[in-house]
Amino acid sequence: MDTPQARFKLDEARFLRDRLADKDDKLLMREPWAFRFYLSAFLNACYSIVEKLEGEMTQQLDLGLERERTIEGERFTKWLANWSSELGPEQGAVWKRMRLYRHDEVHREGVHPVAQTKLVAVPRSEPRMLTPWLMSALAGPPSFVPATDRVRTLRELSEYEFRDGGEHRNVVETCDHYLALLGRLVGDAQAVEKL
Repeated sequence: MDTPQARFKLDEARFLRDRLADKDDKLLMREPWAFRFYLSAFLNACYSIVEKLEGEMTQQLDLGLERERTIEGERFTKWLANWSSELGPEQGAVWKRMRLYRHDEVHREGVHPVAQTKLVAVPRSEPRMLTPWLMSALAGPPSFVPATDRVRTLRELSEYEFRDGGEHRNVVETCDHYLALLGRLVGDAQAVEKL
């Protein structure tokens, strides 16, 4: 079964995941809420994948939430329940957790990942405008300073974790696992001829 709208939403979720993982994203560096904005958009794009998939598989995109009350909607709900029940324990936990995070983000107090900030050396291949020597067109250490005596530039890097109870999970890695599951879901749906 062809699912172009679900695949489009999957591409959207991948795009947003890439924003979450981009440690050089200047917006993430400047705007303290940017990571949460991207995460919220990611969770909603992921939710939309399943919604679009249901609409395409039931051929009832125009019905919206009313789909669930149709025979086709019930068939999709059963198909999805069977699909998710076949996931392994770790995959099943990611599936349930991420769907719960989206629910909390939209219907409750939101998801609040915790930032872990550390200092990392800036690779020498990065633009010299990040060096502390001169923040102008003359960026970089003076040529008379031997390379062995040059100070490496450090910058802050934030990594985010989901913290549930005593468990800590890297947000980007968890999003990667969820995207893999959603990609598999869409692929499996395309193999279905009719519900």
